[in-house]
Amino acid sequence: MLDLDNSSGIDDFFVSQAKRTRVASISDLSGYMFLSANKLVHIAQQDFWKLGHDENGFYVERLVEDNEGPVQE
Repeated sequence: MLDLDNSSGIDDFFVSQAKRTRVASISDLSGYMFLSANKLVHIAQQDFWKLGHDENGFYVERLVEDNEGPVQE
């Protein structure tokens, strides 16, 4: 998934974590686990994301900052 809102595209391959990422298909969500209709946990990073929609389509947006660390079990 590429963050098409804030970069040229290729930059996303070198950035560790984008705040908002476009979702092109349902397969882009394979690394997430749904907690509710619009709240997800990124499985590998153990942090919270939300699923949203705007005029450009669907996106996932990170809900925690880098300094907050992983979700506690």
